[in-house]
Amino acid sequence: MKEEKAIHELNFNLEDTYDAKEMGFIEIQSLRMEKDKLSSEKALLNEEFKSMQHKLLGEENQRKYLEDEVARYKRLCFDIGLHMEDNLSNSNSVLRRTRSGFKSNRSMDTISSQRATISKILEAVGLQNVISLLGSCDLDVQIHAAKLIANLSSKGQSF
Repeated sequence: MKEEKAIHELNFNLEDTYDAKEMGFIEIQSLRMEKDKLSSEKALLNEEFKSMQHKLLGEENQRKYLEDEVARYKRLCFDIGLHMEDNLSNSNSVLRRTRSGFKSNRSMDTISSQRATISKILEAVGLQNVISLLGSCDLDVQIHAAKLIANLSSKGQSF
């Protein structure tokens, strides 16, 4: 009897061990499936991250390009404003000289070359861009753009 009881106890322990092994195996399978699922999600997130990084880099490059364009337009407006101020002062001095009977071919050539320069700048920038500069946040840019448009319209310059 004692031996049967010992065998029965060993069988019971063996069944418990087998059940524990089966439960461990099922747990391992479940963890592997969860690991695979998480790995797939990680791969998708990495792809999305790389895509967003690429998009961000493109937008940053576009921002830098636009900032450079704004700076270029500001310089152009400033240069145009300086040319316009020079033009006005030269025009006024030419008018005074002409009224006094003094005509200078050199002054007229200077005015013609300044007008040509302004026309070239306007052609390069375009009237729409000059008009859009009227809405700029920078007050100096607005002033120079307004001066350019006013001077060109007062001289009958065709846009």
